[in-house]
Amino acid sequence: MRAELAEIEMPAGGVSLWGLYHRIRRRKGGNGFSHIPIEWQDLAAFMAVTGIRLTDWEVQTIEDIDDVFMAETARALAKPDG
Repeated sequence: MRAELAEIEMPAGGVSLWGLYHRIRRRKGGNGFSHIPIEWQDLAAFMAVTGIRLTDWEVQTIEDIDDVFMAETARALAKPDG
């Protein structure tokens, strides 16, 4: 997976969205077993606190990124050595 990602070039506008995703993700706790998905109330709180207004496209992209993160985390935890 890392090798595949290393070959992908980030679109110009993607860098700032990637940074926003990480700001939101690192404020989201876990349940003791794994991470919890970013929820709409997390996005609403982020926008209210920061004053940053996310577009529909940005919200969908953040959700998509988080879906991949959650799936990869679950896959890593399912490995015998995970």
